[in-house]
Amino acid sequence: MNSNIRPIKANEAFKNLHIGDISTDRSCILGLDDYLFIFQGSNNNYDSYNESKQNENGILWAELTAKRYKKLSKNTNFISLFVPNKESCMPDLYPLKLNFSPTLAWASLRQSLGSDTLFSDSLIAKSSKEIRDKEIPWRLVDSHWSEFGCLMTVNDILKRLGIKEIVPKITFTESRIMYGDLSQKFSSNLLTESIDRKLTIDLPKPTKKFDSGGQSPYEGKLGRKVIYENNDANVPLHLLIIGNSFSGIGDSSTYLTFWLSRIFKKTTFLHSPIIPSDAVEVYKPDILLFQGLERFLNKIPVDDIYSAHIEAQFFIK
Repeated sequence: MNSNIRPIKANEAFKNLHIGDISTDRSCILGLDDYLFIFQGSNNNYDSYNESKQNENGILWAELTAKRYKKLSKNTNFISLFVPNKESCMPDLYPLKLNFSPTLAWASLRQSLGSDTLFSDSLIAKSSKEIRDKEIPWRLVDSHWSEFGCLMTVNDILKRLGIKEIVPKITFTESRIMYGDLSQKFSSNLLTESIDRKLTIDLPKPTKKFDSGGQSPYEGKLGRKVIYENNDANVPLHLLIIGNSFSGIGDSSTYLTFWLSRIFKKTTFLHSPIIPSDAVEVYKPDILLFQGLERFLNKIPVDDIYSAHIEAQFFIK
C-alpha cells in the first residue's frame, strides 16, 4: 500500500507553539513536523531513554516472555508482540536528545529473545526518515499509530501465523478533523489533524457480542473485555488478544482488534499487562496474542492473577 503523498496535516493552532514546548502537566512535547510526543507521563517516558538501568528491565521481560512461551505453547498457539514507542521509531523528530534510542529495555529485550517474538519490524522500517511520508505510520496529535501503522503490524502477525495478509485500497475522502490523546495537553491550543484518505477492505464485518464497557468510548482501563464473532470470517479460530490501547476495542481502524476480528471467527480482547494464570482454561483460545509496549517495559507483571480478578478491575473506581 502506498499513499504517495503526505495524508495528514496539522491545524493552525500549531503556529502558536514552538518546537520543544512542553505541556503544563509535563506529559506532552511538541516535536518537529508538528508531531506531538509523550514527554514524561506516568511512565517517566523521556527518562527511560537516558537510564542505563533500563537494560535490566528488558532482561526481566525476556525471562517472563520465555516462561510464557514454555507454559502456554503446550495448549495454544502463543505469540508475543512488542510495539515500539513513537519516539523510538522517529527519533529525528523528537526535540530533545535521546541518549539511547530505542530504550535499553527494548534493545536488551530484543537481543535476549529469539525469532518467536514479533517486534513490529514493518512499522519500524516504514517509520524511517526516507519513506515515512509515503505511508505515515504515526498520527500527529496522538501517541498511537495511524491506521497504516496498525495494519502493517497486523500483517506481521498474519504472516507469522501463515495467514494471507490484508491488502487494502486507499480511498480518498473529504478532509475530516481528528483529535488524539495528546490534543488537549496544551490547554490554550486544541490541536487537531486533518486526514483525507482511509484504508478500505473487502472483509466480513464482525458482530460485537459483549463489551464490559457498554457503549462507552475506549478508556484504556485494566480489565475491559470485548468479544467479537464473525461467522463469515475465513479463519475458523478463536483469537484472544491480551494487550493495551494499541489493541483496543475494535471500533477504530487504529486498533489491532478492528482488523483481526475481520479475519477470525471469534476475537476476544482483554486489556491487561498480565496474562491470567487461567487464560487458556477460561477463554479457550486457539491463538493467544500478547501485545506489549516499549513504554511499559519499566513495569514487570506477574502472571499469578485469575481472569475474573482482572476483569473485575474495570468496574473498580
